[in-house]
Amino acid sequence: MKPSATNMDSGRPAIRVVADAVCDLEDGDKRNLYAARFSLVDIFILAMRIPPIGTVLKVTLHPFGLDPLPPVEALVVSTVFDPSDARMSGFGALIMSMDDETLEAFESALAFLGQDSPAKDRVTGPRFERRRSPRVSADFKAHVVFLGGKLMARVTDLSMTGAMVSLDSRDIPSNLPAGTLVQVCLFNEWTSEIVSVTGKVVRRMETSPPAGLGVRFVGVDDVATAMIEDMILRVLGNAGEIMIKGT
Repeated sequence: MKPSATNMDSGRPAIRVVADAVCDLEDGDKRNLYAARFSLVDIFILAMRIPPIGTVLKVTLHPFGLDPLPPVEALVVSTVFDPSDARMSGFGALIMSMDDETLEAFESALAFLGQDSPAKDRVTGPRFERRRSPRVSADFKAHVVFLGGKLMARVTDLSMTGAMVSLDSRDIPSNLPAGTLVQVCLFNEWTSEIVSVTGKVVRRMETSPPAGLGVRFVGVDDVATAMIEDMILRVLGNAGEIMIKGT
């Protein structure tokens, strides 16, 4: 049921909600909440019991006047708590991945709701691109290992499913065509750990220096997944979006 738009305080505007949000948390807790906004990248959900940053949850949106959208996995990256107005309390969650069917359903819902410009409602902070798994701008030392050699590099964009790798060299070796399997080793400057993941080259960028590779991760294990997630959260923390213990 859509909540009433009647003001709790006549001096304050009513909060507009656009969808019911059924949230399944990792501990099995299921909450029926409301989404104040959503895009192809993120969702802002009104809540009194706010999950901690870093929580992964499954969100099923029921936009008013439409059929439910396919469920998506989302990562809590920001929280808002306003003691003077409980209606402003909630959390922002980044959508972690989206297949073609889900992407199409979200685009149709946003158009119906008059929010067909997804960027305007994004969580503020680092730049996020319109991809199936959101990327954050980053700057990590890395090297790329492939059959026949190793290249020094920097990761300039990072997501849970891939990375944009800027090479120190001006040219990409000819034995690194699209489709090549590589090992990408990322240096976590906060923990001094090295994350090593297998990836597939999906794009070569040679038009202007420095040369670069678009790499999609394949077969990432749970340990590497957790480490990549930690690096993304720390990038967000450095941008002032969230506070992470120990930083």
